[in-house]
Amino acid sequence: MASNFARFPLPFRLGTDICRIPRMRKLLSGHNAKSLIRRVLTEEERRAASALLEPYMSDNPPPTPVPQTATHVEEGGIRKVAPNTKVENFMAGRFAAKEAVMKASDDRLSWHDIEIRKKESGKPFAVIRSDAGWREALLSISHDGDYATATCIVAVEDAWLKESKQDGEKKEVKKAGSTWI
Repeated sequence: MASNFARFPLPFRLGTDICRIPRMRKLLSGHNAKSLIRRVLTEEERRAASALLEPYMSDNPPPTPVPQTATHVEEGGIRKVAPNTKVENFMAGRFAAKEAVMKASDDRLSWHDIEIRKKESGKPFAVIRSDAGWREALLSISHDGDYATATCIVAVEDAWLKESKQDGEKKEVKKAGSTWI
């Protein structure tokens, strides 16, 4: 029986991941916090988040973790997210995002083959370095309670390139974060 639905016009792969923020809190409260951050984040990502990560990247011991139940602090009657909690949320989100990209990609990727960036609008996207060159992937990162989740959509280049050759079109790959055009 033929389907009455139109096929999705572009081939893509989907990846998703979830990370428990308390797990990240535990990892960041240990003596290996600096090496974890260096292993997961690229140099450029660490530079972009340097103000947030600075206490963990200095040669001093990592800061004392915020107790598990204290996710907010009071400052002048204003309730704010505790500084350590921001780092834990950030790292859990980046960890989940990179895992989602790895699951969506056909290539075997390392942590440093993936860079999470932000558009001017503040929305995250992933830049992937692979055998095919640099390419961009759509990304969504969300935090709720004890969890950070991420979903990634990656275009399937081989199918795109094969299709474009059949159509007689020429497609190019731009480096340094641009997507297929």
